[in-house]
Amino acid sequence: MSTWFKDRRQEFIATTLRQFGQVRRSDLMRQFDISMPQASKDIADFLANDPPFVTYDLTAKAYVLNDPPKRPSCRICRDTGYIDFAHLALDPCDHGRPAAFPEEEN
Repeated sequence: MSTWFKDRRQEFIATTLRQFGQVRRSDLMRQFDISMPQASKDIADFLANDPPFVTYDLTAKAYVLNDPPKRPSCRICRDTGYIDFAHLALDPCDHGRPAAFPEEEN
């Protein structure tokens, strides 16, 4: 069985948290036309990956993204980069990393 639809819903949860700072079951139900139990399961599956900085706000009745601690900026380009809460290290700055294809010396 394909996991394509589940993967799209997981991406939607991560993107919604990143853009709006919160996600609700109703967001999933409206976007994907799924049932409430399926939306609950998708959020539970997302939370099973133990994403840091995501908590449930009882007053808003939503899962919210709390502010992650600031990362030090790159001393070369002053890029602060960011860490994706879904355990994906997304850092647009390549300074300080070894080159993928070292240049050949002529």
